[in-house]
Amino acid sequence: MGVMSGTINEIYVEDGKPKAALRVGRATVRVDLLLLMEAKVDDRVLFDSGMALEKIEEDEILPGPAEPDRINKFIA
Repeated sequence: MGVMSGTINEIYVEDGKPKAALRVGRATVRVDLLLLMEAKVDDRVLFDSGMALEKIEEDEILPGPAEPDRINKFIA
């Protein structure tokens, strides 16, 4: 599926780990917040493979998958 963006709708703890429910269109996606502990409800975040990666601003939202340069810093 690749890196996508979503809006945090809820933050909760499951098995001692911080998690978030994201709104992605009309769907809800659940992700880990281990890399983004400062996140809060209504923040927009990039996520992939069940992990929130980075907070983004409203003007950074992309209509499709995020640009490779932004993603590469998480792979290296």
